[in-house]
Amino acid sequence: MRIAMIYQNLPAFFYGDHDERGLGGSENGFLRTAEHLLRLGHEVHVYNRAEVPPTDYGSGLQWANLKFFDPARRDYDVAFSLRHREIFEKAPVRAKLRVLFLADTESVGLGERVR
Repeated sequence: MRIAMIYQNLPAFFYGDHDERGLGGSENGFLRTAEHLLRLGHEVHVYNRAEVPPTDYGSGLQWANLKFFDPARRDYDVAFSLRHREIFEKAPVRAKLRVLFLADTESVGLGERVR
């Protein structure tokens, strides 16, 4: 499957940062989820605030700054956003499944408009 994983908060981070510099629990969980999806053979596209152009790390992992996420241009099987539903409201995200993972965020009513 082709999976888009979107993280809009700071800090900006890269693949491997959980081992090299440490991250918070939600950010670490985000990276570990990407790792496990890659091990299962999925293609994972990560978009966050890291100031990098689209970079192919091999083994199905691509990493890019949020400005390169164009949901109308590419189809995904799954679009996964950590904490923010706005990514689903700005433009139609072409994905069979949209996942809003709230982690440690207030959840009352947040998922109602993610369809």
